Amino acid sequence: HMLMLGETPVGGMMMKPPQMKMPDCWHVYFQVPDCDAAIQKTKAAGGSACMEPINMEGVGRFCTLVDPQ
Repeated sequence: HMLMLGETPVGGMMMKPPQMKMPDCWHVYFQVPDCDAAIQKTKAAGGSACMEPINMEGVGRFCTLVDPQ
């Protein structure tokens, strides 16, 4: 379900896909120019991906990252 501000999507809710090995929760998403480059930069800075990138129809490519803290 997409949350809209006029014609602009600003948020959404979805059923958790089986490959997402994490508890149900709320997430904040940030749009970046290149998802795969953001993952590599996060890992180089000591972070990790708890969900590798997937493509979601109508949304784009996304993943879940964790900072080293």
